[in-house]
Parts: sequence; structure tokens; C-alpha cells
Amino acid sequence: MSTNKNKTTTTNTNTSPAVSSLLNSLSRTSEYLNPNSNSGKTETQGVKDNEEIKEDIETKIRDKLSTLKTSILTSRSTSPIPPQPPQPPPAYLGAHTFPPSPTPPSSLRSLCRSGGHASPTNGLCPTYLQTNLVSLPDSHAFDFLLFCQRNPKCAPIVDVVEKGETNPRHVIKGHADLRTDLPKYNVYENGILTQTDLLDATEIWRDDLVSFLLGCSFTFEAALVEEGFSIRNVEEKKNVSMYRTNLKTRDAGVFKDINYVVSMRPFKAVDVVKVVEITRRYPNAHGAPIHVGSPSQIGIDDITQPDFGDYCEVKPDEVCVFWACGVTTAEAVKGAKIEFAVTHKPGCMFVTDIKM
Repeated sequence: MSTNKNKTTTTNTNTSPAVSSLLNSLSRTSEYLNPNSNSGKTETQGVKDNEEIKEDIETKIRDKLSTLKTSILTSRSTSPIPPQPPQPPPAYLGAHTFPPSPTPPSSLRSLCRSGGHASPTNGLCPTYLQTNLVSLPDSHAFDFLLFCQRNPKCAPIVDVVEKGETNPRHVIKGHADLRTDLPKYNVYENGILTQTDLLDATEIWRDDLVSFLLGCSFTFEAALVEEGFSIRNVEEKKNVSMYRTNLKTRDAGVFKDINYVVSMRPFKAVDVVKVVEITRRYPNAHGAPIHVGSPSQIGIDDITQPDFGDYCEVKPDEVCVFWACGVTTAEAVKGAKIEFAVTHKPGCMFVTDIKM
């Protein structure tokens, strides 16, 4: 049987008020946590006091929360948040934007047909699929088809127009004519470029030609502009820069030992990942780039001297980004010494009615 002893508390008269208050608080806490301790109270009375303390604390917390909520609501209603100043745009904004009411593809084709448009098509008919043109005799059509299938990065097939046909009805609404509806044409004979800047191919057209329409990277430029990127060739009103490289394509039939041609657009290094992410969504327009960085690594000695198109400025804080280019197929026609072929002049594309 245990015997309770009277608890003696000794108070130091030299203790500061703050320390005394802390000691008293600790004493009360000890009694709260151990109601059976010798506090001079019965067990029932201790439990009752503890419940009252708990209830008192909960009431005070509720009152504080209610007061705080009222204060916040009052502050919001009487002191609205001032409007934030406009944030400066990212460094790449302020880029060239396409015309708000661009010429529809059918109107552009009509202009080409009448000789009213005879320049590159980059920046025109944004969001519509643009294509390269290669028309060659049906005797070489299978080998060329195989070449395109084995090299889809440089030769993504959009449509094949059968021998004797000139209306690519699967990619346009209504009627178009591949002999007249491009700005300019090139003509190759036995691998030699015999005519360039031809405005109308009607007179030299042959009935045995099979025509291939191959996607062009001009197609995805509108998507890049929409994301705020500047397209240098469009900004400078120039044709895109195109270069021969040391990158090899896969052989197919008579088309052997052909090197890639690439188009180049400069971007800031920090933006390259985003550019890749956007352009990879367009596999029928060459998709993601095939090289980023040093031109010499892919056999380009002087970036200021493109083999096709125009040189577009590369600024000190930019890197060169290279895409496979449809002009590779013209190089294939040239390398295989096909007896006769008609192609678009680089940069002067056939614009379809396919909305991208």
C-alpha cells in the first residue's frame, strides 16, 4: 500500500519572472500528462480539469481561425491585388509572323500558273503541306520509289501521280497541274542540269513521266513561328540555306552512292530541344533535324556558301540546325544519270491543300 507524501515546492526568490512562468507552465503540463501524480486533487477532479482545459484550448483555436478568416476576406475585398506589370517576352519572341490573311494554296497555284509568282514559297500558305516534285520516266519509277522508302528522312512520300497524269487529285481540292503550278522548274538530261528557272514545263513534258510529291520542311515553319521562334530565311525574305553533305543515303536500284542534302536554320542552343520536339511531329515534312552543331562534321566547309538557296545569317549565340532536304532526290536523279527528269527548283515548292 503506497503512501502519498506532501510535495514541497521550493521557490528561488532570485528567479526571473520569465523563468518562474516557464516553471509554472512545466508544472501544469506535468500534472496534465500525469493526473495520478500528487497534485492535491482527486483522480476524478484531475480528469475533469483536463477536459475543461482541452475544451478551452479548442474554443480559443476556433475563435482564432474565425478571426483570421474574417481578416483575410476583409483584406481581399477592401484591398484588391494591384494589376501586375507585363512581363518581358522571352528573347526569341518578336519573330517574323506570317500574314494574318495568307493566300490560300489554290490562289498561289493560280498565280504560279499565270507567271504571277516565280519565287520561293517559304512563308507562304502557312499550315499547308508543301512538297518537292520529281517527275521521271516510268522505267525508273520503281527504283526511285524504293529509294524514297529506304530514305524517308530526305524523301517522305506524300503522293505518287501515275504515268500520263498531271493532276495530283489526292492532295488538292478540285484541279491542279504539275506542269504549271510551281513557281520554277529544273530539267535534267542524262544527269546534267540543262534548264533552270523554267516557269512552265508544259512544252517539255513527256507522257511517260511518273511524278513524286515529297514533303518539304517549309511545312513546319508555321508551327515554329506559332511557338515564338524566328525563322531566319523568312525573316530575311530569302530562300532557305541548303548544303551538300558527306552523309550517305541507302542505295536503291540505279540510285547509288547519293549523299544527303540538308537545309539549315539557326537557333539558340537553349531552344534546340524545343525545336526538335516541334518538328518531329511532321515526319512527312522531314521531321526532326539530323544534325545540330558543327557544319564541318557533316562535310560542310563554309556555312556562308550554300550549294542551293541563300545564305541566312547565323548569329554568335546561335547554332546551326540541319534537316534532311528533298533536294537530295534531285541529286539522286543527277547521280543516276536519268535520261530525262523534271524537278522543282530548290525552294519553289508545290503547295497542296492538305492542312497540317
